[in-house]
Amino acid sequence: YETLFEAINAFVPDHPEIVESCRAKIEAASAAQPGRPVPDTVMETVDGRQLRLSSLFGKVLYIDVWATWCGPCLQEAPSFRALAEKYRDDDRICFISISLDSDKDDWVEFVNEEKPFWPQYRLDGASQDDFCNKVGIQTIPRFFLIDAEGKFIDADCARPSSERIEQILNEAINR
Repeated sequence: YETLFEAINAFVPDHPEIVESCRAKIEAASAAQPGRPVPDTVMETVDGRQLRLSSLFGKVLYIDVWATWCGPCLQEAPSFRALAEKYRDDDRICFISISLDSDKDDWVEFVNEEKPFWPQYRLDGASQDDFCNKVGIQTIPRFFLIDAEGKFIDADCARPSSERIEQILNEAINR
């Protein structure tokens, strides 16, 4: 990553805003490498309580970062639901969804209509910006696989609709 940054810096030295933007993206990509700790963040539940992501560490986490307005996110939802159902009784893994919706009411309404059985959380404002910047989220949906110790297994994990996702999840929970 340092080599990449040096090349960017040499290519556009007269544009410090580009250099700084690239540095932030490179740092986020570096921070989200396998084995690196997942940055903690405060999430909100549908009923308005706050919860730290780190409070969920202790089992493998497969996390769906999404939003109600995101078409590709909604396309993955049935596959995510099916996977969560398949592993529902496996205490070694937890499926969670983290919404990036800025409109809480839209998110709550959507969740209440869809009635997912797995935990639903939302990042808002500064928490959303901070977390997304630290892990390099620029597009959604984005899927994370985190180990029981709160370290990245994969910060850009296969989608639930992927043919290989069950193999990936099984390897993670059988480590």
